[in-house]
Amino acid sequence: MKNEKRGSSGFVYFIKPEGRDWVKIGWTTNAKQRLIDLQCGSPEALSLLLVIPGSLALESSILSCLHSSDGRGEWRAYSEELKVLINTLAQFPDRAEEIVALAHAFYAQSIKRRAIIGRDRLRGIGYPVQDAPFPYAYEAADMLIATVLPVSSHGDAA
Repeated sequence: MKNEKRGSSGFVYFIKPEGRDWVKIGWTTNAKQRLIDLQCGSPEALSLLLVIPGSLALESSILSCLHSSDGRGEWRAYSEELKVLINTLAQFPDRAEEIVALAHAFYAQSIKRRAIIGRDRLRGIGYPVQDAPFPYAYEAADMLIATVLPVSSHGDAA
């Protein structure tokens, strides 16, 4: 499989075992054969949820934007977040890179929002929270958002 990845065009696939809430996200040059290969080692029937044209970099980007989901390696929890991503990619496979970049930005905004909520909750129970570590979380989230979302001349995300 590793030799197949170098310099080849291929596909990003999403495979789900029936009756399980896990999805394998991977890259291959032959999705049907990959499903057959994985089925040999799986006690559950596997379903191919989606196959889209894409690079190994796209597969890595999808996996990294879902890193908050429970999972191991290329397996991720079949969360609402993942269902939305799969459905969106199915509708617009030719815009996969853009969709995944937006998913990264959404995740970064979520981190920033959670940092603010966490800080406020800690303060609410009387825990002495300094603002010092939180601006770094905000800056990191803002930098990630800025790298994937176009910014208008007014500084607002387009």
